[in-house]
Amino acid sequence: MEEGIDLRSFINAVLKNWGWIIGLTILSGAIAFGVSHLIPPTFKVTALVTIIETGDVVQFDPRFMSSSQREPLSAYPELATSDEILLKLLDQLQPTLRDDVDSLENLRSIVEANASSSPNLIRLSVKFHDAAQSAQIVNAWADLFVERANDLYGNRNGAQVQFFEDQLANAGQELEVAEEALIEFASINNSIVISNTLEFYNQLQADYLSEQSSITFLIQDAQSLQNQFTNQTTGNNANFADSLTTLSLQLNAFNGDNNSLPILMEINADTLMNSSQRDQVAFLNDLVETLESKSSQIDERLTQLEPKILNLNQQLQQLNTEQTRLARNQVVASETFTALARKVEEERITSQDMSSGVRLASRAAVPRKSVSPRTLINVAIASSLGLFLGISASIAYEWWREE
Repeated sequence: MEEGIDLRSFINAVLKNWGWIIGLTILSGAIAFGVSHLIPPTFKVTALVTIIETGDVVQFDPRFMSSSQREPLSAYPELATSDEILLKLLDQLQPTLRDDVDSLENLRSIVEANASSSPNLIRLSVKFHDAAQSAQIVNAWADLFVERANDLYGNRNGAQVQFFEDQLANAGQELEVAEEALIEFASINNSIVISNTLEFYNQLQADYLSEQSSITFLIQDAQSLQNQFTNQTTGNNANFADSLTTLSLQLNAFNGDNNSLPILMEINADTLMNSSQRDQVAFLNDLVETLESKSSQIDERLTQLEPKILNLNQQLQQLNTEQTRLARNQVVASETFTALARKVEEERITSQDMSSGVRLASRAAVPRKSVSPRTLINVAIASSLGLFLGISASIAYEWWREE
């Protein structure tokens, strides 16, 4: 048969040295008990900070869109343990803290910020060996964190209001400049004078064109009458007399209606009928030349009048364009000023809203029990370790002696 393990030797070794084993177990527990009492106790306190969202959004002007997006929950613990807040906490508590918390590194080692399972709750914890001071530290820390978080994310520090107030002041200055420019332009705006002058020139141009048309008809009738004089026969005296009378009436009507370029010639039908053919042709030739001369004069005046009309049109358009530009600037400046004035009121109301934002949910009380050292657990662990070492040493000793 194969050689088996004989447990009797191990049991005999334990029983033979039971006194040493019990003694080592008690000694280990006693050492752990003493060390636990020598280590200063550590107390853990926790303050709760909650994030409250507002359901109402103040919006006086639809051109400014209010964003309801809040910061992620993970941003708040990072803010709570930032150097700025911890340095303020250190300066605030420095006269009352003990010497073991005299730097930013030491303070950071005893504080802890975590987001809880609730989406709107932040836990601020402090582990310190003084119960009263641990509660003092965490409560002061929570107050600083709430104030800083509301300044950043709740616009409680007035920075947002100040920003829009500065913009409103700038918009007021721009509005004043735009209004003064519009008033100053009104003092030199002679568009009405130009418009009246342009209207007069347009009417004068229309009159010249009407005269030109009348002269054209007169020339045509005179030339037609010349042809009748040249081809005059005994049988068409009546027609010739009618044409001559018509031409006389047209020329008299033209002289009577037109005061700018009258034709200082009169046709006496009876005299012209009794004149010789040579005199008749000469008279009609003179009449045609006179009419053509008047037509040339009208053409010249129309030519002189055209650039004046175009120049006045340009001046009028420039003035109207400048007035439109200044008026548009004034309207834009006025609308901007009004919108910013409403936004300033929105921000003032929002900054005074204390029903939302980051608020202190629960302050920490002074703890009565420490979280470390755990004397009973330490004694139990040390005693168990002493028992194990005693048994192991006894067995090893007996085995060595037998060998």
